[in-house]
Amino acid sequence: MDKSGRKAAGDATIAGNHFFKIMIPGCAEKLRIPKAFITRRLNGVGNRERVKLRIKGETWDVKVSSDDEEMWLEKGWEEFVQDNEIRLGDVVVFDHMGNMVFDVMLFDPSACEKDCSSSTKNVTTATNKMKTVKKGDPLKEAEAYKTISPHFVKQITHTDLDRGVCVPFKFAESNGLCRNGRKAILRDRQRNNSGNVYIRLESNPRPRVVLGRGTVQFLKANDVQVGDVCVFELDPIAKEKGRVVFDIKIFKGQRGQRNARRN
Repeated sequence: MDKSGRKAAGDATIAGNHFFKIMIPGCAEKLRIPKAFITRRLNGVGNRERVKLRIKGETWDVKVSSDDEEMWLEKGWEEFVQDNEIRLGDVVVFDHMGNMVFDVMLFDPSACEKDCSSSTKNVTTATNKMKTVKKGDPLKEAEAYKTISPHFVKQITHTDLDRGVCVPFKFAESNGLCRNGRKAILRDRQRNNSGNVYIRLESNPRPRVVLGRGTVQFLKANDVQVGDVCVFELDPIAKEKGRVVFDIKIFKGQRGQRNARRN
């Protein structure tokens, strides 16, 4: 609920020690804990500065910000979203186990539980065509894009445009990307340009592989904006030669589409 007492968009509580959130724009950067859940379940908890989020044996540490009436999941939340490929329309169910530890379940918009381990696997299909999808939904368009090459899909956030793009860790492991300082090339065939970038490894609080130096400049030069969706597709010929080359396919979000019309 907001301060007027009205329920906020995407905000819901269910029985017992659970609450769930529907992922709407803005939820990838920070997430508000429903006020009713705070009142009923967290008032007696001593330390409320951090939470632990658990999925299938893995744990993420997330910092909580709060005022007199509200609590938000902030630092560490965006990493949790990226690592688990949580997207707009997904439903995230939080089960409070006590002492600010939550077991988390993820459901896609069809109400089916998501397989977290499958979201980062290499996709292999026999075609390289787009399925017919409704225009205007960049995420669905990107997910309908089929290729025989290993690839991952990323909806661009403010953090991506500030610090670089986090690569799904299992994808990075299976494709030999876990080497700090390794050079890679981002290539946009549609605009016929490319740029050198460098892989950065991070380990706090958990291992991460980031397309770092050079990535932000490349994205901005190609007019990639928050809400756009990019398919990062590894060039298999370059991979055989020991090089890392990503072909980037950009699907514009609403903000990018409005700017394109103005131009």
